[in-house]
Amino acid sequence: MLKNFGKAGSRGSDTLTVSKADYRSDIDGLRAIAVLLVITFHAFPAAIPGGFIGVDVFFVISGYLITGIIWRELCSGSFSPMSFYARRIRRIFPALVVVLTAVMALGWFTLLPNPLAQVGLQSLAGGLFFPNILFLNQSGYFDQAAETKPLLHLWSLGVEEQFYLVWPWLLFSIRRRPRALIVVVAILVAASLIYSIRITGRDPVTAFYSPISRLWELGAGGLLSFLPRITRFGNLVSTAGLVVIAASAALINSKIPFPGIAALGPVIGAMMVVIARSDVLSSKPLVAIGSISYPLYLWHWPLLRFAAAAGLTSPTQTMSVVAVSFILSFMTAKWVERPIRFGDLRRVGVGASVASMLLVVTMSLVIWRSGGALWRYPSEIRPVLETMNYNPSDDARMDCWLDSKAGFDAYAASCKTGKTVVWGDSHAGRLYTGLRKDGGGISQFARDSCMPIVGDASLSPVCAASNVQALKEIERTRPRRVIVFAVWMHYKPDFAALEATLRRLKAAADDVILLGPSPSFTPNLPEQAYQHWLSRGVLPERLIPVTQNYREMDAALLSAARGAGATFVSLHDAMCNQEGCLTHTQTGKSDLVSWDYGHLTTSGARFVADLAGLNGKNDKAEQP
Repeated sequence: MLKNFGKAGSRGSDTLTVSKADYRSDIDGLRAIAVLLVITFHAFPAAIPGGFIGVDVFFVISGYLITGIIWRELCSGSFSPMSFYARRIRRIFPALVVVLTAVMALGWFTLLPNPLAQVGLQSLAGGLFFPNILFLNQSGYFDQAAETKPLLHLWSLGVEEQFYLVWPWLLFSIRRRPRALIVVVAILVAASLIYSIRITGRDPVTAFYSPISRLWELGAGGLLSFLPRITRFGNLVSTAGLVVIAASAALINSKIPFPGIAALGPVIGAMMVVIARSDVLSSKPLVAIGSISYPLYLWHWPLLRFAAAAGLTSPTQTMSVVAVSFILSFMTAKWVERPIRFGDLRRVGVGASVASMLLVVTMSLVIWRSGGALWRYPSEIRPVLETMNYNPSDDARMDCWLDSKAGFDAYAASCKTGKTVVWGDSHAGRLYTGLRKDGGGISQFARDSCMPIVGDASLSPVCAASNVQALKEIERTRPRRVIVFAVWMHYKPDFAALEATLRRLKAAADDVILLGPSPSFTPNLPEQAYQHWLSRGVLPERLIPVTQNYREMDAALLSAARGAGATFVSLHDAMCNQEGCLTHTQTGKSDLVSWDYGHLTTSGARFVADLAGLNGKNDKAEQP
């Protein structure tokens, strides 16, 4: 999902910092092509499956323009770091401030606290030049889907800003040796490309967001600024470059590892267009779109995401949102960008832009740290809304809860020393938080999206190998009790393999308990509880789960447990009746058992463990 997002990078108006003789309208036209690819992909993904390669075209353009401007100023002796960064501030900040403010305002009136808090964090990252780093670190198991992040598109702005922080000083440091400079840039481009190819195969998320794996694209554009333009057959070369870009957009899709080798197509195509000159790209419509490509990129993605959240997803509605993006971009360019960059506000542009951005950063920080401005809501609903901000690692044993890639050796030694063993997926990782921590300690083998079964052909190789080792470890330590738990409804278990696994566990442990699936809710439980409160004025006692067909799964699990001599506990029988399933603990209706569709909160895990008799209480414990 993640490779679905491009960026309109440095725009044609950067060339206005040099003489009109240096201005190239065809580059504005190339910008238009790139931003239209990105917008079309975001609005209608099936139309251009590789439209996200527009970002790579922009990286080449940005590298070419920025390097050329800096190098010409260095050669003339007029380069000033303060002047360079002042131009960057006038270029980037004004439109970004407007869009960030608008997104937070829209979120204030339309988003619940958790997504609003995330918007605050994304806005903070955008204002402080590290959105790509933020999204890289948010790519874990419990991360939000890309479609719920209205500022996800700022990742590439972060890559460019980080490029701007380093590149001028590199050029400045070896300005007296032009030939050495070309060699250094070429070496950096080659090294970054090699790194990008290698890391894309091993860690595509890092490859996508990392400035190191993207440097070669910007650097490739920079190399072009040292080369003479192709004047003879220029239209032919440029047209061929456009064909390469079009072919890349048509052939590349989100399933192909990217950037890496796949990014060579759009980068080479963009280089061919930049090194030559195209009369076709100099047409007035394309130049007009290219001149507003930066605000156009900033506006279109958040508007599409807010529209989708409101259910405005028909082709006509989507086209209307894109049209609004064009209108707002034109207004932003005319009334915000140009007065600050070239008009009456130029003298105060830097100070005003920095002050405005600091205000936006402060607002973002407040929204994020306040958990999405919970004070907007009455006190009785705040605990439910706070649950939407739940941290999955709270009270959890993260060194005994691995992701889907880590090997068995990643489990800490302390995970293997208890007399009670918890074995399962991420739901087992959360169940641990509710177990009583006495009576010989607790061993734990939890892994994301990994059923605790040995011999199930549907398991991933890492999961399968880890399960074999976990079972051997249990057989070696011979614990008193083994608790086997997973979100069984999300898998298609091999029940014969499960029974065989339970039989081996029973031979190694005094007691083996197989827990049936806990109730799952769609939308997430906190959101359903909030909507119930919103429509009826009270929090729900019970809600109908999405797992209404759990009886078939429970019957199959019960059969496997009986065949192995293990104990089966149905959590649905313990928590549900004909009216629905319990949403909260005995503490009160605002103390929800789950913070998402079914992962347990700490109090929810304790409540469920008590109901299941895992903490010494019988399964007929008093229910609220």
